[in-house]
Amino acid sequence: MEAVILFPAIDLKNGQCVRLEQGDMARATVFNLEPAAQAQSFAAQGFEYLHVVDLDGAFAGKPMNAAAVESMLKAVTMPVQLGGGIRDIATVEAWLGKGVTRVIIGTAAVRDPELVKGAAEKFPGRVAVGLDARDGKVDAVPFTSLRKPLAECRVMLLTTAAPYNPDLGDQGPGALYNAAAKFYEVYAEETAVDHDLRVSHVAVDQAHLSDDVNCWLPLPALRRAESRGRIGGLTPRFLGVPTNRSQRHTTEVDAPEVVQCCREDAADVAVLVANCPVCHQTLSLVARALEAEGIPSVVMGAALDIVEHCGVPRFLFSDLPLGNAAGLPHDAASQDRTLELALGLFDTATEPRTTLHSSIQWPGPPGWRRDYMNLAALTPEEIAQERALNDASREIASALRDVMLS
Repeated sequence: MEAVILFPAIDLKNGQCVRLEQGDMARATVFNLEPAAQAQSFAAQGFEYLHVVDLDGAFAGKPMNAAAVESMLKAVTMPVQLGGGIRDIATVEAWLGKGVTRVIIGTAAVRDPELVKGAAEKFPGRVAVGLDARDGKVDAVPFTSLRKPLAECRVMLLTTAAPYNPDLGDQGPGALYNAAAKFYEVYAEETAVDHDLRVSHVAVDQAHLSDDVNCWLPLPALRRAESRGRIGGLTPRFLGVPTNRSQRHTTEVDAPEVVQCCREDAADVAVLVANCPVCHQTLSLVARALEAEGIPSVVMGAALDIVEHCGVPRFLFSDLPLGNAAGLPHDAASQDRTLELALGLFDTATEPRTTLHSSIQWPGPPGWRRDYMNLAALTPEEIAQERALNDASREIASALRDVMLS
């Protein structure tokens, strides 16, 4: 059996040794103020290699903790491998010239495989690729860092809510799932005015849904953020993204259209607000497409398992009933707070799959989780009735989809 080599790791932030909680730069625990001393401690314990990550560099796309890395190189003789902010051949050459034994290329390896090939040919045996794996496959979630401060960025808002049409039946709070109100193509509306959007066409938690559109369309909160100087502004339009229940249609048709609209409106970043379970899948796929095209994104939602399974760059999870991803009903303070938590991920996330858990709690009875689609609480007759209603809705939705997408 071959020996296993253990690599003690030092993550650097602001020149200090830190440990991040769930990849969130805002939740960093400093465990040593002196990186060189920490490296010497690992060497004294008998370790033969040292793994170092420049977290600030990973976020900025260029080396940001050079002094700390160089101090470690001088303090120990064991080989050091370094990752974070290594995006071009010049940076590879510079670090290897300063004494780094091996450089690790992560994000750039997915976007620019020619960089890896060229570096490996020029420096054989001294270039590694860092990849995340999930279920036995490479998990290459795209990730794009901000190119300028958020206070200068124009924000595009994406929602899965539908414009209210009184001719399509009940779409208010507590309404049954209304397939007739579904939409099947990306739509755009002005951000300068308020809109009446409803979510009865998706499987949200109707029992805990209010009449406050701001819970799923945070336009007022975004305007307030703009007035405070937190963001540079809003795009002229926000977009409605359909839940077509087809990953292929979402990735091949809807997502490219969203990307095109973002480019037309000169969007710097995108905020995506999900409602029902399928909405969370749809917007996760769209977020990945945006990031792959160089547009940073953050998903706001309440279905943790779905979003983390899909894999997105940044996710704000609110442990609230589905349909309240943007904050509590009729509570502007919670809506502003929720938006700020989401926006903060643009500043703090340094790698994909960064999830932040909101501390905002549902003010109603604690049993709301148990109420949502709980078959154990229904009689056989009620289950049969729900199944019949669902089958009827599926037929309506299927017919509409065929007409709209034909």
